[in-house]
Amino acid sequence: MSYTNLLYHVVFCTKYRRKTIPEAYEKDLYAYMMGIIENKKSKLYRIGGTDNHIHLLFDMHPTFALSDFMKELKEYSSKWLSVNQNFPDFEGWAVSFAGFTYNLKDKQSIINYLST
Repeated sequence: MSYTNLLYHVVFCTKYRRKTIPEAYEKDLYAYMMGIIENKKSKLYRIGGTDNHIHLLFDMHPTFALSDFMKELKEYSSKWLSVNQNFPDFEGWAVSFAGFTYNLKDKQSIINYLST
């Protein structure tokens, strides 16, 4: 049995940082992403962002590498966004992302930061 105690804070942007996530529908996107993360046996603690980027705070199942996890999350959500009429300007996600790991004792501080 594997045991990990890692908390990931990941930030990723829309393609060319274009403002393609309307505030009125961002919660729909967040809910969809939450489902993807939960289907990967991982735990989402907070999701948020703006019209051109997303912040995630989660712990990831130890069978995944972060790069593979993010590739799939971006791929699945991009397909969903491209057929969803509420996101007509969405062109895709930027290729890169920023990922940081934290100790679980820092979880509430990061949640507070992402909630502002």
